[in-house]
Amino acid sequence: MKKIVAKVLVLALMLTTVGAMTVIPTHAQGTSVYTLSPIADASVGGAGWSGSTVLSTNTGNDASVKFGSQYFATEDFFGCGGNAIYTQCPGYLAYFKFDLANTFDFDSQYVKKATLKLTYALSNQADGAGGLGFWKVDDNSWTEDGLTYKNAPLKTTAIGLTDAKIKPDVLIASRNNMPATPTTYEYDITDLIKKYSLSESDSVISFAAILGTKYNYYANLETKESATESYRPLLTIETEEMQPLAAESYPSGECVYTDDISVSYNNPLNEVMVNTDTVSLWCEGEKLALSDEDISVNEKTITVSYPKKPFKEYTLVISDVITDVYGSVIGEQASYSFTTITGTTQLTISSSKFSSAMYDTDEPAGTGVSNNSGSWLPHLYNGSSYREYYCTVDISELAGKSISNVTYNLFCNGNINISLYKLNGDFVPGTTQYAELPIPGDVFQTFSKAMGNGGYAQIDITDYARETLLAGGTILKFMVKQTDASTTNLANETAWSSWRSNLSVTTENEVYIALKSSDPKNNETDFECDKNIELIFTADVTQINAENIVLTNTTDAQTISLTESEITFVPAQRKIIINPSKELEGAKNYRIDITGLYAGSVIQSENISLSFTTINNEIILTNEGLVYTASVYAGSNAANCVLIIAEYNSDELVSVTGVQGTDSSDMISHSYTATGNNKIKAFLWSADSMLKPIRQVATSDN
Repeated sequence: MKKIVAKVLVLALMLTTVGAMTVIPTHAQGTSVYTLSPIADASVGGAGWSGSTVLSTNTGNDASVKFGSQYFATEDFFGCGGNAIYTQCPGYLAYFKFDLANTFDFDSQYVKKATLKLTYALSNQADGAGGLGFWKVDDNSWTEDGLTYKNAPLKTTAIGLTDAKIKPDVLIASRNNMPATPTTYEYDITDLIKKYSLSESDSVISFAAILGTKYNYYANLETKESATESYRPLLTIETEEMQPLAAESYPSGECVYTDDISVSYNNPLNEVMVNTDTVSLWCEGEKLALSDEDISVNEKTITVSYPKKPFKEYTLVISDVITDVYGSVIGEQASYSFTTITGTTQLTISSSKFSSAMYDTDEPAGTGVSNNSGSWLPHLYNGSSYREYYCTVDISELAGKSISNVTYNLFCNGNINISLYKLNGDFVPGTTQYAELPIPGDVFQTFSKAMGNGGYAQIDITDYARETLLAGGTILKFMVKQTDASTTNLANETAWSSWRSNLSVTTENEVYIALKSSDPKNNETDFECDKNIELIFTADVTQINAENIVLTNTTDAQTISLTESEITFVPAQRKIIINPSKELEGAKNYRIDITGLYAGSVIQSENISLSFTTINNEIILTNEGLVYTASVYAGSNAANCVLIIAEYNSDELVSVTGVQGTDSSDMISHSYTATGNNKIKAFLWSADSMLKPIRQVATSDN
């Protein structure tokens, strides 16, 4: 099969003349344009169809050459005779020859466009229809003065023709459309010149023109000797500088898993056909079963269409060496890694879902300040008094969705320095008395910005929205309070339409739970035994308990039982923290399996697991005489650990001394001078809680 072809033609940077050919390069933004005149043009046939002589008009100095079909009465031009001299089908053939020498260097440019310009007029107007058949010929040995009907080369490659009949690229449909005066036509032969430049060693290229009509039609084509310069034949080739083949864009970072994978290059991949020999797709180390039909190329882009799963790591590999059909190397191996995601949808919760009231802290009586109803810029700070803004938002339309982001858009002016508090109870604007307002709970967000004459403060309330939804709630309830005496005004849901509050929400298109990150990382080899295990998921998890998590010591084939108290669920952050009461042992392999994860009301069927190996943090106790030294590797957790040495006489504790680790070293060492033959024991304790020793213990032989 063909591989990627990106071989190209290149320009000469100066005016070059070769025989009768004139090359005129022009340049514009990395492109060059060459205009070539023929080095020969001639015609044969007509009354001298037997081919014994060159027509008298074919002297190389005439202003036009004739082509047509003077005698045959069928449109099946190539079906009669079947040999080089067309003995049964005499007619006129016109030939043009161009020399591309000293114009193209295949290594640095490619052909963007090639155009052949011809000017012709009908000499014999008769009833009927005709069209131009325009052909490339392989034999370039003919000469302008030596061409005869008998030695004229055969056509071999059609331009724009689909079979052996005359089906021209440019049709002249009827006599009325046949030009009676000189008329210029341009033929796009870009594909032919591209192919020719890649396959031919000879710089010369020849064309033959044939008029496919009923009998007794012919036309004249203007030659390079035409008295009118603008009528002369011209081959124009536009080229563009070729950069080294490299990808300009490709999948990196995150990619929506339903999208095709594409790699775009800085040069066209002309006449290419890619396949599984040149392209492969891998998922987390496993090669996927691509077929040739999964891979396509268009202009500068290779596209792979293959089903993928979300939250998986993929790698697209373009073959180790990319060559064109002629074996020239045009690129080297490249691989692109990315992680698939589900994709998101944007939506807005409008002001109609909001309900609010402003209360003056200096006037605790009543249901709100007098300017609350219909107000559009009430003050949060009013001269010497503060006001509190209470708000509810109905987010029931988000129920069952997995939330990526929720932004509270609050129009305000002045200097805004606010805190947002959760409300643990209900209130009804215009009805609830100040004294009846629910007591504000925790601050869940703060925001500070100089808003000038007005604009939307964009406040991230994602965690609070997630927490509410995952608890089964559909109403956000919060209080907004200014934290200083800056002049701040804000708009509520009854303000001018362009100032009203709203929520901007990003939801995930499909609820598909996977592990986004974890500590330890999957297959980590040096996890510290006394650290918490933290798991963060890609979607909202609504239910988790000890029955959903299995912790296994795979080295010893033992399952470590977990209790509910050892599992902390942080739904707003999509996080699970595991802190087993029996600490992990060093130099052991562990595996965590999680089942039964929920997102909204959707139960996920794909289980989640990860493996890791703990570091060996056994305490090494050495001695020189009565001086004992205890050492332990504590890793990045060293600053949270204390290494203790205890001296015992029989079973009675004589002395205890210890040293805390630091951030500057993974190791903790401590020395102690014993008394006589007393026994020495070393312990590693958690600095967070002296009630929790780490299990490794070293004891002297005394």
